[in-house]
Amino acid sequence: MHKEPREAQLVHTEPVAGPARLVRATVARPPGAEAEAPFRRGDRWSLDVEWETRDANLRFHLAIGIDRIDSVQIASFSTLHDGLEPFAGRTRYRVRLSLSQIPMIQGEYSVFVYLLDEYALHAFDSKVVHAAFRVITDEYRIGLLHVPHRWDAEASEPPAPAAPSGESLETLAA
Repeated sequence: MHKEPREAQLVHTEPVAGPARLVRATVARPPGAEAEAPFRRGDRWSLDVEWETRDANLRFHLAIGIDRIDSVQIASFSTLHDGLEPFAGRTRYRVRLSLSQIPMIQGEYSVFVYLLDEYALHAFDSKVVHAAFRVITDEYRIGLLHVPHRWDAEASEPPAPAAPSGESLETLAA
């Protein structure tokens, strides 16, 4: 049975009402994966965003937020803050945000998409895809993110005996 993906909520077909509008935001799935298939921590993840404008001279930036389903913000991304030049010179754009590995341990997540002006001060359009994707794990972990880390252990000497209360080590040595 084919299920319509949740990302379809962000597909718009009406004409541009303002100077620019988001047309589509889709969480990319691996070829052959079902629309609702969960991701696993460490999987590659990407979001395709399309927008259009009537004025090819307008300059745009894009911002994306990922929130856990209970509205805890997990991460945000911005073409402006990542040093990209504003998008300009066309009337239709498609951009992909990619994470080489999903750092979230487990949970359900919503995606926020903001189409911004060249200074990221004015939002031309914004959309939310509620419950856009899930991350599952086979092991029980506490927390939000997997933070790459390592443990280093050294052999240590047993601690020196403690001095009895009220006496100093000099008194004991005498």
